[in-house]
Amino acid sequence: ATPTPGPDGPTHDLDESFTVGSGNEAIGYRIIDFYAADEIGSSANNDAADGTFLIVILELSNPRDNAVSFPNNNFLAWNEAQIRYIDDDATPKIGDDDRIDVQPIGTATVLSGSSKTGAVVFDLDTDQTYWLRINPTGDSGETHYVRVGPMSEIQRLQGSFT
Repeated sequence: ATPTPGPDGPTHDLDESFTVGSGNEAIGYRIIDFYAADEIGSSANNDAADGTFLIVILELSNPRDNAVSFPNNNFLAWNEAQIRYIDDDATPKIGDDDRIDVQPIGTATVLSGSSKTGAVVFDLDTDQTYWLRINPTGDSGETHYVRVGPMSEIQRLQGSFT
């Protein structure tokens, strides 16, 4: 797929692998899927969204020579009016949610030459349209974007807590 011009950097589709940064500042990403939910977790341990939770399923790969931690502050939900950071309270609870079989990746460390799949969670406005904005962790490289689209059109997690 040819990247279409994005907000101010390369854009990518779901399931497309791309690298942000270069050399020993490079991190590989593949955004796999999006889900929306009003609450996340289990009946015993959950968070309710102020707006709507966006659950991002992704694969993080590490082409570097050393281990890399998930770059929380460089992985953003963005539109022209807002920048939103990962919800650090809701993200860990994704592992307790029986409606989706995925572990949180927000605090994960990925060893050199390995990859890890997991989820992060954003609390976003229900009536807004967003992009994922992925900034390089170092001084080199472009900011990359993946279109999320209107929150109202994201597939919702089915079922209720158990």
